Amino acid sequence: MTTAAEHVGERRVEVRHATTADEWLEALRGHAKVSPAMRRRQWSVIVVALVLAALSFRVTPEGGSLDPFGLGGAALVLLIALVLAPRAAARAQQRIHGARGERRITVDESGVCVETAHTLSRTGWPALSRYVETRRLFVLVGADEQAACLVCVPKRSTDGTDRSGPLRALLDAHLPTARESRR
Repeated sequence: MTTAAEHVGERRVEVRHATTADEWLEALRGHAKVSPAMRRRQWSVIVVALVLAALSFRVTPEGGSLDPFGLGGAALVLLIALVLAPRAAARAQQRIHGARGERRITVDESGVCVETAHTLSRTGWPALSRYVETRRLFVLVGADEQAACLVCVPKRSTDGTDRSGPLRALLDAHLPTARESRR
C-alpha cells in the first residue's frame, strides 16, 4: 500500500464505506437507467404483463368478461420482476460485500481500486464507459456491454466527510456522464 505522501501532485480521492442494501438498490436502479440490457429486460417484463392482461379479457357476442386470474398474474409478474427481484439482488450484494467489511475505495489517475480486509480489485479507466450520479453514489458502468461491471463509489465516507466534489472532478476528467454518452 502507498501513503498519501507518495501521491503529491497527483489527484487521488479515498472513501471508506460499508455499502447498505438501500445503496445497492440505488446503484442497481442507476445502472438500469443506462444499461441497454437492463432496459430490454424491463420492457420485456412489461410486454409479458400486458399480454397476460390482454389474454384475461374475453369479448363474446353476449358481452365481455374478465378473468381475474389473468390480471392477477400480470400484476404478480410486474411485482416480482420490477420490485421484488431488484430488492433481493440488492440485499444479496449487501450480504456479499457486508461480509468483507468496510471497503476502501481509491479513485486516482489510473482508475478505481476497491480494497477490503481480504480482497483487492483494480479497474482501469479503459474498462469503464461512463458513470451515473445518484443521490448518494457514483455508479461506474463497464465498457463491455455483455458484462455487468458495476463499481459503486459513495459520495460520503464512513466518517461523514463529503467527497462528492473531488470525486466528480476526477470522474469528469476520465469518463462521460450517462447523459453525455447517449448524445
